[in-house]
Formats: sequence, C-alpha cells, structure tokens
Amino acid sequence: METADATAEQDRFAYEFGIRLEAARMTLQLTPADMCKLLGCARSTYTQYIRGGSMIAAQRLAPLVKRGISSDYLLFNVKTAIPAGLIKDLEENEQTAKIERDKPQNKGRRDL
Repeated sequence: METADATAEQDRFAYEFGIRLEAARMTLQLTPADMCKLLGCARSTYTQYIRGGSMIAAQRLAPLVKRGISSDYLLFNVKTAIPAGLIKDLEENEQTAKIERDKPQNKGRRDL
C-alpha cells in the first residue's frame, strides 16, 4: 500500500513530466496530432501524458531523443544532453505549457 507522500511524489513527477513533454512538442514545432503520430499513441493517451494521468513507456521517447530532446530532460529535467540551441526554447515553452496546464479547464482529475 502506498503512502500519501509516495502518491503525491508520483503525481508531482507525472505532472512535471507532462509539462516537459508538452514543452518538447512546442519546441520541435509539432502539432498535437504530429506528436501523437511521432509517439505512436492516440490523442486521448497523449492528453493523459501531458495532464499527468499516465506515464509513457520509455521506448516511446526514442523519436524525441533522436530530435535532440533527451530522456533525462523529459523524466528528470536534466538539460546537460540538450543541444544549447534548444535549451532557451524549452525553458520558455515549459512556462507556456505550465500556464496552459494550470488553467481550470485543463486541470482534469489530476489536480495538484
């Protein structure tokens, strides 16, 4: 049985991952439909990823890694493997993604 602290930590991890995943999409200038195609998932599944409702399987991140978005960044916000030219865009897009995610109509069931 999970403790409340462990559940809150998992929810925070999924929330932050979703923000970075959406920031990666915007940085790569992909539409949500393009991102779904790239990741091999349905739009509803992608929505769950960016809202923190579920986590993506690691192997689905490979197409993003091939485009310069490291799994270390997506999962842990480690930017050392990100090309310098993408870092500023990612950081700006993280802020945009967070603002969009935190709008009441976008919070869904995983309100943190």
